[in-house]
Amino acid sequence: MSASSTWRKKITQTCRGAAKAAFPKVYQFLSSYRFRQHCKKRYGKFQNQVRPLLYGGAPPTVLSGPFQGLPYLDEVGLWGPILPKWIGSYEDELHPFLERLFQSPPSVIVDVGAAEGYYAVLLAARLPDTVVHAFDIDPFARRAQARLARLNQISNLRINLLCTFEELGKLLGPAKSKGLLFCDIEGGETFLIDPMKCPALRDSVIVVELHETKDSPGESTRNLLQSRFQDSHDIEYVSHAPKSIPHYLEITRNVLSPADLSTALNEVRGASRGYLIMHPRQSA
Repeated sequence: MSASSTWRKKITQTCRGAAKAAFPKVYQFLSSYRFRQHCKKRYGKFQNQVRPLLYGGAPPTVLSGPFQGLPYLDEVGLWGPILPKWIGSYEDELHPFLERLFQSPPSVIVDVGAAEGYYAVLLAARLPDTVVHAFDIDPFARRAQARLARLNQISNLRINLLCTFEELGKLLGPAKSKGLLFCDIEGGETFLIDPMKCPALRDSVIVVELHETKDSPGESTRNLLQSRFQDSHDIEYVSHAPKSIPHYLEITRNVLSPADLSTALNEVRGASRGYLIMHPRQSA
């Protein structure tokens, strides 16, 4: 990289940082808008080709998995590709955990980094006696959560902006049965999931997607979180697994070629490094 390119990059980063600090709401709105446009450009054409093959003229519902049959958004430009969520293959590594959860539901679920509401809204639909609190700083995501909640006709979802240690403790602390935290915040998990700052986490079930960041490369995020909870929780690491093409060909009634189905199942994991599922020992 040339010296001029390096300086331009530094100036751009400095300007972005200044704009974020001076106008945080405007910065977040514009960042979210740009991301939506990126998703539309990257995924929209293929999604629009596949949609009529899966549903004809009917509105989309989840085709398989723990949320099978539930209505889902029919939109382009959500949080990444929508096809894995329509098909029901999205994060199917967590399906066994979800099936167990349905047998013994918590009284409260907190979903931090809820995006358009795949977990928050659909868990609320599956568990009508559980109050689900969804958090996301993305304004487009919160609006999508509200639309998805209306589609599923639920009233036990609470939509929120920023999750703090205090808010997390207030929601998880008084749970009659152990509360559940779902967390997918693109590397921020090492900051938020800290039992020293939020003691209620010691008594909560935690499902966290791990991410590699500049400050937490490789397995350091996993190791850090495991060290924080090794004395209070039984910890299971779940890695990403290849999707079963034969299984999902059957689910989708063979309307897609194996190559197109493979593309449709691609979740674009990016910096994700799998999951930790942590149960407090007294309730495991």
